[in-house]
Amino acid sequence: MDRCIRHIYIFLALITLSSFQGMGAGIHFHAKVEKAGTLAEIIGEKINDIDSLSVEGLLNESDFITLFNMGLHGNLISLNLHKAQPEGNRIPDFAFYHRDSQTFDDGQGERFHRLKIRRITLPANLQEIGVSAFRENMLESIEFPPTLRKLEESCFALCSSLGGELIIPEGITKIGKKSFYGCWYITSLSLPESLQEIAQEAFSSCQRMKLSNPQLNENVKIIGDAAFSYTLDLSEVKLPAKLEYLGLSAFSYSGISRMEIPSNITEVPAYCFSDCDSLKSVILHEGVKTIERGAFYNAPVDSLILPSTLERIEWYALQGLSHLKKIYSLAKDAPSADNAFRFGTRAAIIENVTPTSIPVYVPVGSIECYRSAESGWDYFTNIIECADMPHLDSGIRETFADEHRDCVVIRPDGNGIVITGQITEVGYLVYSVDGKAVAAGKTETGDTRIVLPQGIYVVHAGGKTAKVRL
Repeated sequence: MDRCIRHIYIFLALITLSSFQGMGAGIHFHAKVEKAGTLAEIIGEKINDIDSLSVEGLLNESDFITLFNMGLHGNLISLNLHKAQPEGNRIPDFAFYHRDSQTFDDGQGERFHRLKIRRITLPANLQEIGVSAFRENMLESIEFPPTLRKLEESCFALCSSLGGELIIPEGITKIGKKSFYGCWYITSLSLPESLQEIAQEAFSSCQRMKLSNPQLNENVKIIGDAAFSYTLDLSEVKLPAKLEYLGLSAFSYSGISRMEIPSNITEVPAYCFSDCDSLKSVILHEGVKTIERGAFYNAPVDSLILPSTLERIEWYALQGLSHLKKIYSLAKDAPSADNAFRFGTRAAIIENVTPTSIPVYVPVGSIECYRSAESGWDYFTNIIECADMPHLDSGIRETFADEHRDCVVIRPDGNGIVITGQITEVGYLVYSVDGKAVAAGKTETGDTRIVLPQGIYVVHAGGKTAKVRL
């Protein structure tokens, strides 16, 4: 009896093992299609059992519907189209995405079912991938043939399993709207020298993506709205000098730490760099006229140099800059900044507010213009005239280097202030207590004497600051 039972167990175990081996090996089928539209006929009754398929020959839209159904209703996981010849060398629009056909009511409401296809080899001579061709598929990686010339809207959007390195081949001039939107696991992006346009939301929500080369090539003229928004791991991007259009929210919620705006961009777009939690350094070149609404909202920028060409800063464009330590505004006429630093009536309930007491350096003779309530700069309480403003070409820097701090002595002496330095031509600035610049220059050998009337003064020299009473 025991022997009989033991034999039964052995028999059942062998059946189970055999079943698992069959599942692991799968069913592969090679289809050679001589006439487009006959793929389903060639495969026959086993159409829903095949999990690995290679296709050679002509394909039309009817054949792509067959492939779609094999991925949805059958077991198709791996698809090799390397030797296939689709009509027009193009993957048709919605080839592997039909939302109505993929939505079922399972008794608990409607649910969307993705295709089972995880691996695909594209045709060797493929030139175009159509609108939403692979949208919301479960593809794990993709390699493009060198013949590819067009990526249309949403072609790989919401392929949330698509990961690894993404290499866009040479010859591509435009990456279509939402082409790779929501491809969370792409880790590296390589862009071709031929690229001219990155369309709206092309790489939005590619949260783990970094650029293999942070410098975008000089042929790129257009970066569309939200093109790189929510790219949390994207730490570095260098915009091309000849960029013509930078879109709204282009880098919002991204991981960039530094940004230089090209000189021919005259308007920093709305929300372009809002909520970039790592953005500490911003360089704006001469030529910028407007910083639009919310452009740098809630970014941890520590210093700003605003160009002399700036005319307008829109609502809360510079609000939430809680790490800001100083501003240099080079414009002699205060740029309009109504509610640019304060967030309207909500300011009191926002934790990260732009500090009001930081030094705001403005050109000599313009302090009253900046203090005017109409300008919006009355938000700040420490506006200071400055004779030696920084140059934008050098980026963000201190007006005077700290390297001479230990070489400078500042002291009152009779009817003036004396600066003694071991090094000549150290820059100095003297302010009255109301923030107005009263003297500026560079030190000479030995003592430099500055004659002033009685009063209290603040002296900056060689990285050292001192308050002096005469």
